[in-house]
Amino acid sequence: MAEMIQLVSLESTTQFVVFLFVRYTAYLTRTYKKCPDSSKMDLQSYIKSYPRHERMKVRMALARAHNVSEVTIRSWVNGTRKHPYTLSAVETTERLTENRVTRFDLRPDVFGSQGG
Repeated sequence: MAEMIQLVSLESTTQFVVFLFVRYTAYLTRTYKKCPDSSKMDLQSYIKSYPRHERMKVRMALARAHNVSEVTIRSWVNGTRKHPYTLSAVETTERLTENRVTRFDLRPDVFGSQGG
């Protein structure tokens, strides 16, 4: 009888692990959704493409690379301040975002549109 109870609990544990795995993969699929038009992504969309608990890490990496505070990065993202238009600042952001956010997306007033 004890062996049967142990077998049942092992089976239910396996089912529970499978259930958790399925739920977690569904969560990841929803969380890491791709931007529909990957050629056009602003800084805010880029940061929001990460799960909430990882956004601070992304902002901190940008802040360290630009040698500014995380609050400054937030102001760029929210549109309170504009991203610097210097070539080094724009290239740094492009490099850190793996060219998903381009200079044309950051400062269209300076660099124009990508097509033109």
